[in-house]
Amino acid sequence: MKYLMLLEYTLSSLNVASVSIQVTSVEPSVTSLAFPIIYLCLLVFQVFVLGWYSNEIKMQSLALGDAAYKSQWYEQNDKVKKLILMMIMRSQRPLVLAIGPFGAMTTQSALTARRHFSVVRDFTMSFLDHEGGLLVRNPHEEFSLNNDVVAGLVNDK
Repeated sequence: MKYLMLLEYTLSSLNVASVSIQVTSVEPSVTSLAFPIIYLCLLVFQVFVLGWYSNEIKMQSLALGDAAYKSQWYEQNDKVKKLILMMIMRSQRPLVLAIGPFGAMTTQSALTARRHFSVVRDFTMSFLDHEGGLLVRNPHEEFSLNNDVVAGLVNDK
């Protein structure tokens, strides 16, 4: 289950990032921005709902032990007392939906999807020139640094 959550979170975060890039790179007009902005809002809502309900599962599992303790368990027979005691002991560790090996899915982790936008945007923009075309370097062209760039790098240290 935790790797399924990891896949869902990763794909949803990449969708949010790619649509965000599309929204920020399109000429601003109502017709070209309407669908991507609505789709972006729905994607963000989907990731947030996933985080919200994961957080609710965690909070309710913690509250289960308190509710069992506040019941009149002491008036029950020994078998019921032992079952309630095991339930209280189990509820000390919350039930969480994990995002693979990265920890629990919560509303906080759902909000980190915005970080993926920055990573994907920087990665995508590194391949684009200033006019939006794809940068292709001639492999036969020799690469050399400008002396001003080298001097700036040395002086920054």
